[in-house]
Amino acid sequence: MNPILFDFPEKIETERLLIRPCLPGDGQIVHEAIQHSLEELKQWLPFAHKQQTLEQTEENIRNAYALFIQRQDIRLHIFRKEDQHSLVQQDCTVYRGKLADLKLAIGAIPVGPKGGI
Repeated sequence: MNPILFDFPEKIETERLLIRPCLPGDGQIVHEAIQHSLEELKQWLPFAHKQQTLEQTEENIRNAYALFIQRQDIRLHIFRKEDQHSLVQQDCTVYRGKLADLKLAIGAIPVGPKGGI
């Protein structure tokens, strides 16, 4: 099956969590989370070794959203509903119609009114 034909919910809600794809405008949230957890991220994720501007982070988010629409990559953000803190960013790469790679980045940055949730 062609991955672009995969149906994927716009968001998933549980009693305590909101899970949704990254969206244009999430750059601020992600940039703050990266800055807050930079030293910890360096241990696991190569991108953390190179300083990114807010604009570069937003560009990355928009590219990830385009890949999500094409079902080539599924980057999800997980928020705690109670206080709207960003908990986890999960990135699942689709290769030949199957999930091929899974990455997690964990943080705890509050999401403000511009956060989109």
